[in-house]
Amino acid sequence: MDWTKAKTILIIALIVTDIFLIATYGSKYNAEETGNEEALAAVLEGNNIYVDAQKIPRKHRSMPALSVEYKGVAEEDIAALIESTDIRAAGGSDEAYIEAASDFISYLGMQSEYISEAKVVRAQDGGSGDDSSETKADKSAEGGGDTVKVVFGCEVDKLKLDGSFMICTFTGEEITGFDSYWLEPGEFSAKKQETISAAAALIAYMSEKEGDEEVHISEIELVYWVNSASYDSMEAVTDTALPTWRITFASGKPAYVEAFKR
Repeated sequence: MDWTKAKTILIIALIVTDIFLIATYGSKYNAEETGNEEALAAVLEGNNIYVDAQKIPRKHRSMPALSVEYKGVAEEDIAALIESTDIRAAGGSDEAYIEAASDFISYLGMQSEYISEAKVVRAQDGGSGDDSSETKADKSAEGGGDTVKVVFGCEVDKLKLDGSFMICTFTGEEITGFDSYWLEPGEFSAKKQETISAAAALIAYMSEKEGDEEVHISEIELVYWVNSASYDSMEAVTDTALPTWRITFASGKPAYVEAFKR
């Protein structure tokens, strides 16, 4: 008998049992007493997946789906506004760049109540400021020379709407570009569904991972995410964002595990 494999199967079975007990009994069953995050981390490490057990979230809840609508601007309209306005980040402080970028997206008609806190990325910061993921937003935020970019994300119900962003580019203090892939949150579904735990999501990722390459997980978080093909930026498109566990790595693209129980 392969005792190493048998031990791995046993530990996973215990973790799954723990997840079931938490879902069934809630606060009456204290997950902190089981130490299963450490056991899970050990199993993952045996499969070349490394994660700090303290970074594995314990909380999850029943959640609704979220309708979203793509909101874009024609490139010629962006170019015309850049040419016709005199929006500058006077003084070059982070606050000045954020204020100028906010004014620009307001003039474009792209202002939204769901915009999260802006991030200022300077050329000397070495790219997007988030080397943990190679998303479209991260690549768009890369710059060089005296380039400064202001990155706006999207947040709804205290969760990120992953992949929804707007980026204003400045050369010196002058705005010179705008890029976006903005998904405007709409209504939540009337029905809420149970979600799986972060531990269950990590087990699912481990079972689907291809190859034996070593990966290091820097963060796992619950987000809303649209798993669909690219949109035509000139058309209004509606879709559904689902609760999803985003697994972020020290390098490379993030992985996504749907959080709704099947």
